[in-house]
Amino acid sequence: MLGMLFVLTIHRFRKSKEVSGKSPDEVVVNSYLPWLFSRLFAFFKTAGIKGWRDRYQRWVVLRHPSRDRLVIICLGLSFCFLAASGFPFALLSGQRLYGIFLLLHVMLGGVFAVSLPLALISRARHYSFDREDTEHERAASLSGGTGTSHTPWSKIFFWLFAASGLCLIVTALTLMLPYFSLAAQMDMLEIHRYSALVSLLSALAFTYFSRVDDKK
Repeated sequence: MLGMLFVLTIHRFRKSKEVSGKSPDEVVVNSYLPWLFSRLFAFFKTAGIKGWRDRYQRWVVLRHPSRDRLVIICLGLSFCFLAASGFPFALLSGQRLYGIFLLLHVMLGGVFAVSLPLALISRARHYSFDREDTEHERAASLSGGTGTSHTPWSKIFFWLFAASGLCLIVTALTLMLPYFSLAAQMDMLEIHRYSALVSLLSALAFTYFSRVDDKK
């Protein structure tokens, strides 16, 4: 996860230098850390209610029609809680979820299991690799419409997140059924854990590539 964040920040750093007219090959390595700290300071400086309200306007209101916003919000919040509750136990304590964290994890997992298919139904066509759909969205975006031209990377990570998320749902439901041996359940648990890792990495990359190329 730290490696993914490092790669994305390096990519953004090089893009910012390109915008300023400097060649990425001429960028001094020592300028990366000051740039990173300045961006982090600017982010936390606007971390108040007003800052998050502005981000909600840019990331949700301007990008999604009103009929899809509730699904997107439920999907995002449930996934964030699942990641925040699952990974600390796996990385720090070495124990599996238990108690109130397990109860909330299962409850929010149900919200995620409902929200992800609904989000796919409403948003999948916007991330199609079909050339006609891509040209239509680009033309709508250039003409001032509501269409958004998505980059190939954002499409790839969208479908990677969808596939790993569906794998999470299937393995979680399978673990609740009494039809499998203990060995099979342990294998499914490992698949569930690695699917969670893939979904988190792809969510980070998708969020980045969908934002940096958004013209709104």
